[in-house]
Amino acid sequence: MDASVGRWATALLLVSLLQVQAAQAQCSGGDDGDADDSDDDYDSCPFEPEASGGYGGGRGTVVITAPLVLSFGALASHVPLDDVTFGGAATHDENPLRYSIDGDALGRLFLMGGSARVDLFLGDAVYVGAELQFAAGDASGSPTDRVMEVEPLSAGQFGAGAALGLRIPVGPFALRAEIAGGGRVTWVHARTRIGSCVAESDASWAAWTLAPRLLLDVPLGGPFGVTAWAGSDLLLRGSVSAGLAFALDLSQSTQKRADD
Repeated sequence: MDASVGRWATALLLVSLLQVQAAQAQCSGGDDGDADDSDDDYDSCPFEPEASGGYGGGRGTVVITAPLVLSFGALASHVPLDDVTFGGAATHDENPLRYSIDGDALGRLFLMGGSARVDLFLGDAVYVGAELQFAAGDASGSPTDRVMEVEPLSAGQFGAGAALGLRIPVGPFALRAEIAGGGRVTWVHARTRIGSCVAESDASWAAWTLAPRLLLDVPLGGPFGVTAWAGSDLLLRGSVSAGLAFALDLSQSTQKRADD
């Protein structure tokens, strides 16, 4: 599934680039000499600078002065832990002792959480974004350590990064393909035991991320919309995430009709 998401995202990026090049050629080839044709040229050119991007799939009807979109939503993440090692420290009898948890002993994590994101549209097609993600879930397994017994209790993940993508209007909707990169920290909260001494602590693991994604924007009217997305981390094979976000287009509060 993760390979399929990457291939589809790559294909959509290539299609978007071809669309941008074709539209720019169409705009530059318009006839500016006939005033009666000016409106037709504008309507046939989806990439006019003063009609640049925003949320949803409409074009040529508004002048966007602040093409910013804020989104907040829920996400689900499947995190395989093959060849991953978590490191932590627990205090027993007032002595801090380091321990490790082999990810193979934990299997896979299924985490649920939320995300916050802001996107800046640089035109109808290109945009950049920044995001934060947080997720948590249960952890199980029977990892072993040379010094102490370890019992996993729960797990969590925090990530941050940036995205670069392209957008294709499809009627009232919009399809997007992007590549997102950044970092994340995953931790396991565990109970450790040495004899009769029991303590709880966190063991963590940090890694870079590089994830192609596919997104679908659905406008709800006015400045509001919903975005559904799915992606896969190329640096962690088998990792898949998906989410649904509520979006607020800040440009809607500062737009005006192109024919005003």
